[in-house]
Amino acid sequence: MIDLVITEEMKEKAREYSSLAIESLTKQGKINYTGLDTDDRYYYGNLGERIFLELLKAQGKKATYKSKADGNSDKGDFIVFGQITGQPKVVDIKTASKSFHTRIMLPELQWAKADYDYYIGIKLNGDVGEVWGYCKKKDFEVENNGFNEQQAPTRYKYLNDLGSIEKFLTLIKDGEVVEK
Repeated sequence: MIDLVITEEMKEKAREYSSLAIESLTKQGKINYTGLDTDDRYYYGNLGERIFLELLKAQGKKATYKSKADGNSDKGDFIVFGQITGQPKVVDIKTASKSFHTRIMLPELQWAKADYDYYIGIKLNGDVGEVWGYCKKKDFEVENNGFNEQQAPTRYKYLNDLGSIEKFLTLIKDGEVVEK
């Protein structure tokens, strides 16, 4: 696990993103099926992305990051490039936002549609972002029911069962992060 300090700038950018995403969702009449408060869902998710962005920059890794604030599903949070082949790989960030959270969650609807190469698990712990590790789509366990009637069925992966983030970083080509 690698810890990074969560800065006020990261928080402010995540708040801005959350406001834009919620505004777009409201206009589209979309429902929130995750069970998280809508403000929290987008804020914490984007904060997790910003933590990973700072990690990639600090490690000198080649990646592309595009923060998409329209409330629609994205094509992945990051594109990283393989160390050996240079081939692009799609990465999605999953953020555990509470101190008692022990796993990252992936709603079944996202799991069925998404074709990401890797998922990165990040846990928020006060003013520290803990980058725990990575897994592939096939690694998620099935939870047959949502936690209540409002939530969609969900898949999960325990944070302590993720592959080492240090190992993941060795798989990525060195270079610069491009933000779009």
